[in-house]
Amino acid sequence: MALAALLVAACGDGGQGGPDDLPDAKSDTSPFADILGDGLGDNDPPGPVEIAITPAEPTAGDDLVVEITVPAIDPDGGPDEVTYRYAWFRDDQPTPHGAATLPAAVIKRDEVWRVEVHAFDGLATGPKATAEVTIANTPPTLASVTAGPANATTDSVLTCLAGNRSDADGDDVSVDYVWTKDGVLIDGETQAALQIPLTANAEYRCWGTPFDGALHGAQVPSNAVVPVDVILSKGLLLVQPKALDMGTVLPGETSTRVVVLKNIGDGAIELNGVGFSGDLGLSTDFETPATLEPGAQVEATITFSTGSPGLKKGTVIFDNTASNSNAGTVPWVGVGAAPCLTAAPAVVDFGGAYLNTFKNQPVTITSCGALPLVIDSATLVAPAGTPFELDLSTGPGPLPWTLQAGESATIGVKFMPSKASPVDEDGLPLSETAQISFLTNAPNPVFNVPVTGFASDVSCPIPVIDIAEGKATAPNSTVHASGLPSFSPEGTPDVFAWAIVTPDGTSPGPLQPGADAPEVTYQVAGPGNYRFDLKVFDLVDGVVKPSCTTAQKTIKVSTATPLVVELTWQTPGDTNTTDKGPGASADLDLHLLRHDLPWIGTDYDGDGQPDGWFDFDADLYWVDTNPDWGAPGPEGDPLLTKEDGEGKGPERIEHFKPEAGSYTIGVHYWSDFGYGPSIVRVRVLHYGEVVGDFKDVVLSHGDLWEVATVVWPKGTVKAAVGAEGGPKVTPAYPNPFQ
Repeated sequence: MALAALLVAACGDGGQGGPDDLPDAKSDTSPFADILGDGLGDNDPPGPVEIAITPAEPTAGDDLVVEITVPAIDPDGGPDEVTYRYAWFRDDQPTPHGAATLPAAVIKRDEVWRVEVHAFDGLATGPKATAEVTIANTPPTLASVTAGPANATTDSVLTCLAGNRSDADGDDVSVDYVWTKDGVLIDGETQAALQIPLTANAEYRCWGTPFDGALHGAQVPSNAVVPVDVILSKGLLLVQPKALDMGTVLPGETSTRVVVLKNIGDGAIELNGVGFSGDLGLSTDFETPATLEPGAQVEATITFSTGSPGLKKGTVIFDNTASNSNAGTVPWVGVGAAPCLTAAPAVVDFGGAYLNTFKNQPVTITSCGALPLVIDSATLVAPAGTPFELDLSTGPGPLPWTLQAGESATIGVKFMPSKASPVDEDGLPLSETAQISFLTNAPNPVFNVPVTGFASDVSCPIPVIDIAEGKATAPNSTVHASGLPSFSPEGTPDVFAWAIVTPDGTSPGPLQPGADAPEVTYQVAGPGNYRFDLKVFDLVDGVVKPSCTTAQKTIKVSTATPLVVELTWQTPGDTNTTDKGPGASADLDLHLLRHDLPWIGTDYDGDGQPDGWFDFDADLYWVDTNPDWGAPGPEGDPLLTKEDGEGKGPERIEHFKPEAGSYTIGVHYWSDFGYGPSIVRVRVLHYGEVVGDFKDVVLSHGDLWEVATVVWPKGTVKAAVGAEGGPKVTPAYPNPFQ
């Protein structure tokens, strides 16, 4: 028999069968005969048992309970009364749980749980019965909804406040709103605020429905609010500007803005105080109490200072007695400038290595703030005898180092193991750890980069699996798995042995071109988890040296949309996001740029190549919401499924069959319509899993934000970085529609 065939045979049947298939209790050849009843005279094992798991469609909040639907019958009635033995498996892997009830605390959404049950008469074990369930998504819950104000008049703005929301699966929960008037749904009112005018003596309620991104929970009604008709002289407050952009400040410096408060009504307004919410950093010398007579105005100077870097935001609250008192709440944003440090990679992981070998890993450190970064020291913190060594010879000279905003430097870490790493109870090597510790002038002065790696004295090859499709793919697609990253003292291992473990109910298919190839492909079927196992072998002087471990990597087959990009934004200057029509709210646009199509246009970012934005072929945005990027026909083409020109989003792009390559995400601030800057967020989902979340980026009218690049099919996301280390934003970006 050929060596490869012998090795594959030695590895087993590729994950099929195993200790779950208990031998016949009466078999003379069974290695379990002493346990299962061989040689016990005339004792016969109990007959088969039939079982079910309840509930049949469980969620993460349910206990799983095994019901004996048809009890086992012991033909000879003994020697003991029949009992049952339970074994639980999660996604085909054994667990320590062995009771009839599996507590809800140990289960999670999308897991597949199987129970195996044997009847036992004290000496012999009956045949196995199995049952299986998949844990479904749990609908979110909403504790309460409150409508107010309680003393509303016909010219009050009603607001809806959602109480505590929760989701057993840990998903983020949003709330959808509707309003009713005297029990009748108000068409088009789907925001948390209901605008004036209201009808006197009518009963208004808001209804909140929690949503976890896939399922809606139960709708919850609020209390009733009955407005009264009040005809009085009343003050009306006008505040300018609607929102405050406090700009960027250095530590120890301040910025100031002036807020004008004017009474445009026919009654007096009392200004009772000034407060601040959100981040710290604002103050004012405005004195209260003060009275604003009709037609009068006052100015309040607001001061911003902060010693910590990053975006700051909140509200300035002028406590007042105007009939539109909510106009006294003014949102604000500001940015603190300070030194900061980033490192790439964030973790130095050498993986495995053989004794007396040498590895070197470069580490690039970057000044990511608006001020110069001073690095006073860089040291390796590790126990005595560590196999790691810090190499500062490639840095910018003797310490301390000063890196200007956006400037980078590269140092090295060496891994030179001379003795084996400790091992666990199974004899597998444990990773040794250290960390590079930088002492800087940043607000958080100590910055650490973890270092890890292990060495084995077994001198065996190390199997490593790389799946081109990453962590997820679509049903009926081809998965490409490579074992070439595996290593041995001689380079690439000589022999490979693959196996595939498929979801329950799915028969394993062939690995192409064969289970002994360095790289294999596999045609997946329906949804579920598919696990690739790999062992590797070296041939040294005619001796076969197997790998110490079996590498395993799982890919999830999902029916979710392969690539989704979603844009949302908040505009502090727009206090009414429910109004409709052109210019009613700030308008931002989502873009997706394909790299393998020729780009036209000007090089505005200075990289020597046309940018591609607003290209009529390579850029997906509101001009062409469904470009022909795939094979002939619409099935594989991307689609702008949501476009919001008058609110806060979401805008959403879905790509149903991306081709291999790179795609860049962008956001263009089309027009603020006088409402000022917006705080922007972009999320990227790979088969339903969030792989990129970029938030709290402040954009102004005309800005273009290059967010990130997505590499397909693995779905890796790399953020775009500007010249100063932050988001890559080009102000006043030109477009062909100006």
